[in-house]
Amino acid sequence: MLTVSRRGLLALGGAGAAGTVLSACGEPDDPREDGRDAELLAAERDAETAVQVAASAAAGQGSGKEVEVTANIAEASSRRAEELQTLAEDAGAPAAEGGGSTTRSVSQALDDALAAHREAAGLLSTEELRADAMGFMVEAAAEQAALSLSAGEDPVPYAFVTGLSEQPLEASSEDTTTTTESTTTKSETTTTTTEGDGP
Repeated sequence: MLTVSRRGLLALGGAGAAGTVLSACGEPDDPREDGRDAELLAAERDAETAVQVAASAAAGQGSGKEVEVTANIAEASSRRAEELQTLAEDAGAPAAEGGGSTTRSVSQALDDALAAHREAAGLLSTEELRADAMGFMVEAAAEQAALSLSAGEDPVPYAFVTGLSEQPLEASSEDTTTTTESTTTKSETTTTTTEGDGP
């Protein structure tokens, strides 16, 4: 029987994956046992390589605090890409092909990396590999926040970063005021007594 922890459900996509998981009840197949490690690790590696390329390019063109932030992102993503290269090779993945596109922004590249790590965190076959993917996801989310902050934007616009184009639910703004108006209607009962001549 397929069992998925709350953490696993979150990594698989939260409520959106609930139907898929529930429809698999009673089936002996666990999606984490499909031997997709090579594919998932290669996707993580390629996404991190793209972050490194984009961040290196941005560091060479920016100014001020943004240069420092993008340089740090380039260094960290390079380390993650190297670690993922080793893991992907161990899983039988082919070597990386290209270095990524320099036309993409660092933020877009980080979004893709977050999505790749999120999928891997739910589907890699061992707890150790899933834990690595979660750690990479946390690092990339922190870098996305630092990048936004250096650009003068809200560093954490969403409570949970998915890396997907569909944004997660967000709390209502504190500036939003809801006014409730209640109306009470008074009901009157009139009793009429008629006096007549007796029998």
